[in-house]
Amino acid sequence: MAATEPRYSKEQFARRGDTIYERDIRPGIEAGHKGEFVAIDIETGAYEADAYELAASDRLLARLPDAQIWLRRVGSRYAHRFRSHMRSAFSNHNLQAPILPVAAFLALSSLTTGCAGQPPQQPPQNGVVRITPCELFTGELKRLEPHLGLTSGCVKLDYNGPAVPIKLRVEVWKNGKVAGEAGILGTTLSGPGEASISLKEATDSKGQAKYQVVMVLSKDNGYLSFTSQVDVPRLKGQVKSRGPKQLGEPVELSKDKSVAVWSFEAREAGGMIDGNESVDATAKRVEWALVFKLSLED
Repeated sequence: MAATEPRYSKEQFARRGDTIYERDIRPGIEAGHKGEFVAIDIETGAYEADAYELAASDRLLARLPDAQIWLRRVGSRYAHRFRSHMRSAFSNHNLQAPILPVAAFLALSSLTTGCAGQPPQQPPQNGVVRITPCELFTGELKRLEPHLGLTSGCVKLDYNGPAVPIKLRVEVWKNGKVAGEAGILGTTLSGPGEASISLKEATDSKGQAKYQVVMVLSKDNGYLSFTSQVDVPRLKGQVKSRGPKQLGEPVELSKDKSVAVWSFEAREAGGMIDGNESVDATAKRVEWALVFKLSLED
């Protein structure tokens, strides 16, 4: 699952993408496709349009795996941005709930507002990434949170040094142990960034209950996203509680290490989750969990 990294600056994306859209695409698409997203390869001029941003991008990448994508929204002058995109290895087009734009929303939220809620800190040492928990929805975006039906988490990544590979993966835990992996997203980090996560309940075409899982790694020059589906757990007993667990305080990530930064857990037993426990420690005490981990590895 290779990701397409940007080969152009923000200014080059904007100049090429807007020129192609206004000259070649807009005259023939605006009348019948208002509100749709247009994914444009700025090198070839090829494009795909869809009501959902990810669907348009996926179809364009299916035709041109190395596409350099600039996004426009028909009839709007505000949806101008580029994206690095990883196509999901899991089909997400058979979900009945219209949640394909979630990755784009998470990334746009991060790129436009950034994480908030933590005071400035000293830069981390060379080769070390400082991971700081923060809120994805802040300011004016906070009002949208209850309307989206998302359970979300976000961490800020502070780094300054040579490019290092960073990965965000989601593990499925059952009865306190890792039972499998539901997805992995990787890129290189050479400056500050953010990792954001969201879950949303949905049903597939067969009526099966699923969690739609979206992971996003955002950087100054764009973002990569990964979308997958995970079965909603069927526990033997009655589920007493379910919900997220976030990293409690800033931690440092070095090479060949991993840090659990967020989880979503379901438990049969009563009692409260200890707020002082790590994400890993809590996952070991519950019947089911999705655990999201960051690591520096090739």
